[in-house]
Amino acid sequence: MPSKPWPSIRAEVMRITKEDICGAPVVGPATTIVTDGFVSISPSPQYEEGTETVEKNANGKIAWVDKPKDELKYISTSIAFNLVNPDVFNMIMGSPIVLDGDGNAVGIRLGETVKTSFGLEGWSDVPGVPCVGAVPYGYFLWPWLQGGRLADFSLQNEKASFTIENCLTQAGAPWAKGPYNVVINGTGGTAAPGKLLTAIGPKEHLHMQQTLVPPPAVTAGPVALAA
Repeated sequence: MPSKPWPSIRAEVMRITKEDICGAPVVGPATTIVTDGFVSISPSPQYEEGTETVEKNANGKIAWVDKPKDELKYISTSIAFNLVNPDVFNMIMGSPIVLDGDGNAVGIRLGETVKTSFGLEGWSDVPGVPCVGAVPYGYFLWPWLQGGRLADFSLQNEKASFTIENCLTQAGAPWAKGPYNVVINGTGGTAAPGKLLTAIGPKEHLHMQQTLVPPPAVTAGPVALAA
C-alpha cells in the first residue's frame, strides 16, 4: 500500500472532551467544547531510557554491551491560550468557574489542585496536497490526558498569554475508536465520515493522520456528548 506523506501548518481548532477518572468520555449535556482561542499545542514525549550494562574483561576491553530499548512513559503537553476561556480552563484543570450576575462564565478561581481527565483533539491545515473532492486536514488525538497546571504569566504593556502545562498522557486509554466522526469510512459510494478505523491501543498515547473530514465548528461553550 502506498504511503501518503503530508505536511502540517497552522492549527484550526481543538476539541476537549471531559472524561471520567478512568479516561472514558463522559456522555452528558455539557462535556465537550470546541475552541480556536489558543496559540499552540506543544507535546513533549518523555522516555525512560534503558539501563546500559557494559561487561569488561580483565584487560579492560569490552566483552559485551547490553542496553534495553527506551520506553515512552508519557507525553507532557502544554497548551498556550491568547484568552481566558473559563469553560476550557475548568475542563482541563478543574478550576471553579466564576459567573456574572446574568449567569455567564466570566472567569475562574485557582486554588486546590483537582485531578481531571480529558481527551484532546486538534486539526491543522495541510498545504501542498491536492484537493480532490475534499480539503485534507491533519488530525491529532491525545486520547487520555490528566492534570494540567497554570504556568507563570505577566500583566504588563504587552498582551498576556496563559499556558496550561504538564498535561500528561496516560496508558490504557479506553477511547477505542472514539465518540466522533473524524475520518472517512468506506470507499466509493459507501464513503462517509465515521469513527477511527482502528481502536486506540493500550500503550498508544498519540494518534495523528491526514483526514478528509473537516474540523468541527467552534462552540459558544460546552455542548452535549451523545451516547
